Amino acid sequence: MSGGFWNYQNRCLNEMADELRTAIAKARTGVEYYGHYSEEFVAEMSKLHDEIRTLNAKMHRVDWVLSGDDGEGNFSERLAEDSAEIVYDDSKNDVEWLKRCDNDDY
Repeated sequence: MSGGFWNYQNRCLNEMADELRTAIAKARTGVEYYGHYSEEFVAEMSKLHDEIRTLNAKMHRVDWVLSGDDGEGNFSERLAEDSAEIVYDDSKNDVEWLKRCDNDDY
């Protein structure tokens, strides 16, 4: 694979999900100006975060098939494996997420 079918552009989805996850955690913990969002809007952001993570996993697997690195026959199996490793939004992890982001210079 020489950059993949999409030239690794799906990695931008992962970055977007990380940034959105940070905004969600800040909203729920009242950090900075994020505390003024309604619970309904934060729930929509959370749903979008999870959808982005899922889309990224699917695009990654399709990329491998289209690039010739993987076969269509094991697409579903590999997608299931990748999907099992997705870390979805969870309010119980907000503080830990923000600590991680501080260390990553978010």
